[in-house]
Amino acid sequence: MFIHRFSLRIAIAFVSMLAIAAAAAAQPPVQEGIRWRRDLDEAMQLSKADGRPVIAYFTFNACHWCRKLEEDTYSDSSVIEMSRAFHWVKVNRDETPEVPPRFSVSAFPSLITLGDHQEKVHRFSGYMLPEPFKAQLADALRRYDLYRAGQEWDIPDPRPAQICDAPNVTIESFKAPSEEVPAGFAFIGDAMWIAHMGSLFECDAAGKMRRTFPLDGSVLDICTDGQRLYAMTGGWTAGQPIYVIDPATGETARSIITEANKENRSHGAKGIEFIDGRLYVLEGMGGVIREVDPETGEVLSSIQTSERWITGLAFDGTNFITGGRDRLFFIDRQGATVSSTPVNYPLRSVGWRKDGAGGAVYLMEQPIFDFDAQHQRIRLWPKEMLVYQLRFDAPAKAAAPLGSRENPVRCAMPAGERAYLDRLRCPDGSRPSFTRAGSFGGGPDGHILDGYKVKCAGAEELMIFMDMYHEGYVETSPVPGFTIVNP
Repeated sequence: MFIHRFSLRIAIAFVSMLAIAAAAAAQPPVQEGIRWRRDLDEAMQLSKADGRPVIAYFTFNACHWCRKLEEDTYSDSSVIEMSRAFHWVKVNRDETPEVPPRFSVSAFPSLITLGDHQEKVHRFSGYMLPEPFKAQLADALRRYDLYRAGQEWDIPDPRPAQICDAPNVTIESFKAPSEEVPAGFAFIGDAMWIAHMGSLFECDAAGKMRRTFPLDGSVLDICTDGQRLYAMTGGWTAGQPIYVIDPATGETARSIITEANKENRSHGAKGIEFIDGRLYVLEGMGGVIREVDPETGEVLSSIQTSERWITGLAFDGTNFITGGRDRLFFIDRQGATVSSTPVNYPLRSVGWRKDGAGGAVYLMEQPIFDFDAQHQRIRLWPKEMLVYQLRFDAPAKAAAPLGSRENPVRCAMPAGERAYLDRLRCPDGSRPSFTRAGSFGGGPDGHILDGYKVKCAGAEELMIFMDMYHEGYVETSPVPGFTIVNP
């Protein structure tokens, strides 16, 4: 009896083991991650043997965005699958500090696809989510195939012939006074002041240089109160000064420091303007404009715009003007984008000058840098630094009624749309009924528009178009045919 029970237990255990083994076999194998190597020379030899390119990943121990890239992107199954087309080498600056300078790497994370003689075939930097990261890998493979075939593989993307193709814009240009990175415009009388990193130039209206003065190399934008120049560094957000400059001598008369900013570390100031006795400083990444007392440096108020990643600041008497990678924005003093114009080059500096013809916007583009095959840093665009003068015809929106596709009601999210419609009143003082009709393509600010069918008793139904991508903005004007109850 004991032997029988013991044999039964063995049989049950054996069957259980078989079941566990079968279940394990049925599970998909755990995917191995990216296969890293530490020896660059070894990876280069393997590449020559099997034809797969080497991609070098440059990192260091305290690099926050490197860790984010590893957590969010390198762990993605589709990235891992695509990684098998490369030999991956991890270059840690803390372990091999002599290697990054060989490849002119100063930004982390950086990834470089290398040719047989360690030429730069493809290069990109920064944190990316899986999809844009895979697009970079695909481009690296495309370029590497051209490289191995002996064809041109590093041809720059085609560049449009002009900064702007908008039909309502007239453009003139002239050579900038320097080939250094632009740092802003200011206008005093007939003088045009143009700043480039490290230098301040006084020019005439045609851009011909009259005088030049040295300028702090960290200055990113300038403005004027009509008598003095104000020069802002990117570190204003971290407590660095705004310099007040005497235009007669080019010397700094005093400095304005915002003490509260000394608690911060980020250098995020991107533009400065002087309006009605106040300075306005743009924090470009978040799209916030700070009103600053020019005597004390105290921040008096903040304007949250509906844009992000913008740079340069000017004022045309009604609206702020600022630039992005592909648009020039006109933003009202509440922060809403009134209009925008597509541009073909990323913008760096923005100015406005009122004249007998009404006024003109002045622009300089953000230089684009790259690295040649030998890893030497080069300026890819522009080949020659220019100042662009843009004159706008009367904007189409001026003739377009509020609520039309050309001039939609601007508000903040669906709640803002409903709040605006709730405040409308019909001619008899009653509230209209409204229902959402759907989404309707791009509006004048580049956003998808919502359409609402609005109806008063005994009247025809009206379609009102709304743009809900204007954070913090409240429209106080009614659409034609209605009155409005403002909050």
